[in-house]
Amino acid sequence: MRRLSFAVLTCLVSAACGPAPESDAHGPADGVAQSQGKLQYEVVVSPSTLDFGQQTVGTTSAPLAFMVQNNGTESVHISFMVNPPFNPPPVRDPVLAPGGSRELQLFFSPTSVGAFSRTIYIFTTSSNGSSYFVGALLGNGIAP
Repeated sequence: MRRLSFAVLTCLVSAACGPAPESDAHGPADGVAQSQGKLQYEVVVSPSTLDFGQQTVGTTSAPLAFMVQNNGTESVHISFMVNPPFNPPPVRDPVLAPGGSRELQLFFSPTSVGAFSRTIYIFTTSSNGSSYFVGALLGNGIAP
């Protein structure tokens, strides 16, 4: 069984978010079954990066989204975690049915001037196990 470590991140979709698997002596955790945004259970996430561009400090951007598509034959529970200044809208239904797709929207709300780069973890869990996708979030806070 893999050990799990907790990171100081904000859960964005589900109150039942879990931590990212950590590496062990064999390398990255085996649950990371991703290749070009493809997760196990035939869940596909795209794009791999969201770039919010320039945003005035103290304001909030228009939303950008990752598309999560379930091409598998069983429902999956989706959750994701990220640090501010990237923020989610209100929580939606975290279960994605077979053949379904969903946008996971984020907003960029810089509180200071400068470039921001954060990692987002999108987790999928089903009765057969779990997996996660790692994406990038970029934005630049500019003076009012």
